[in-house]
Amino acid sequence: MPQLLAQNALETTKLNGLLAQDGPSSGHSPTTVELRRVSIPDDLVKPKVCEFAEDEDEAPYFRKYLVPRQPSQLLAPGRQLLEATVGRRLGYGRSSAVHALEQVTISGHDSDTAVPSFVVKISRLAHVAWLAREEWFYDELERFEG
Repeated sequence: MPQLLAQNALETTKLNGLLAQDGPSSGHSPTTVELRRVSIPDDLVKPKVCEFAEDEDEAPYFRKYLVPRQPSQLLAPGRQLLEATVGRRLGYGRSSAVHALEQVTISGHDSDTAVPSFVVKISRLAHVAWLAREEWFYDELERFEG
């Protein structure tokens, strides 16, 4: 059975068809956007543990149950390149839209590695910070899920 591509194997993503140079109705061909992996600071979100305390004297009781973030169990980040074309929109919400990725190629991965289907979540300009916050929660959950 092939091994699944590691969650953090990709260092760079090239998305074809994400942006048109002068807007979609201009007749210009879409451009390629290159994105590099960035690390989200561990302290981007500060959990509030005192909300459940009825008064300040109870707050230390709740603080002792706050679990510090454990180190990631993932392998060291990879240096692979994913290149794909942005496909049809699968869904959208208040802060972002999700599109399928088509014509996906990954450089530098073994042929024994199973490559999952990919999507891209594109944040609306006013909600970029929300997407970073969402990534923080995914990083937090990785410590529990593996």
